[in-house]
Amino acid sequence: MKSTEYLKILTESGGYATDPAAKTRGMDKLLGRFDWWFYVRLFTILGKACHTASKEGRYTDDTWMMNAQDMLSAAEGCGARVIIDGYENFTACDEPKVTVANHMSLIDTMLLPSMTLNGRHSSIVIKRSLWDNRLFGYVMKAVEAIPVDRKNPRDDLKTVLTKGTASLNAGHNVVLYPQSTRAASFNPGLFNSLGVKLAARAGVKVIPVALKTDFQGVGQKYRDIGPLDRSQVMRFRFGPAMDVTGNGRDAQAACLSFVTDTLREWGVSIVGE
Repeated sequence: MKSTEYLKILTESGGYATDPAAKTRGMDKLLGRFDWWFYVRLFTILGKACHTASKEGRYTDDTWMMNAQDMLSAAEGCGARVIIDGYENFTACDEPKVTVANHMSLIDTMLLPSMTLNGRHSSIVIKRSLWDNRLFGYVMKAVEAIPVDRKNPRDDLKTVLTKGTASLNAGHNVVLYPQSTRAASFNPGLFNSLGVKLAARAGVKVIPVALKTDFQGVGQKYRDIGPLDRSQVMRFRFGPAMDVTGNGRDAQAACLSFVTDTLREWGVSIVGE
């Protein structure tokens, strides 16, 4: 599939599913069963993205979409089956919005934000280490990401509310992962209300997304390089856009309920259950 078709399919059908009849490329057919082949392709894509982003003005939203599509193809070429549904909930809200999602793997950082590039730029809230990273740094700066230190929650809240509101007021979307770290299980107690607070401050809606990307595991020595589990379907589900009223507790509870219920349906372990 051509990179230009990725968002078109999502928009027109409200979702995406890996075509089981699609032909596998020669090298993927030969090497796709080896985990290292996925990482060769993944870091080649990231390397090219970094090179492009280092040239001022050359890394555009279209480039981001192309890189995301290449990552999706790399995963599928190594045995992943991908399902995206509920995307009509995102396109039905034709205004800047905040997207909140759980976080499982490195691939989330490129794939989910690319899905929010529907007629608007998206700013993603990231940890400071990605901003300072040699490989990711150029890309994160080019897409106007919002870095937080994750050392002082009050400072992080101030940063997100200030820079996130400015981004939303400029007509952009904002994507953030309320969890403090990636995990294959889901701990509802770590899914903070930062996204809801930002939506309330900016006067925009919030959209929850449940994702399951444990196809790519978290590595023990290097967290970004983990084993692949080809038995796991890679899934993304968009929930309904929600207004944030009052103190935002109802919206936070609704977002958390959507993510928790969806992950439970998919067989993800919920901490505390």
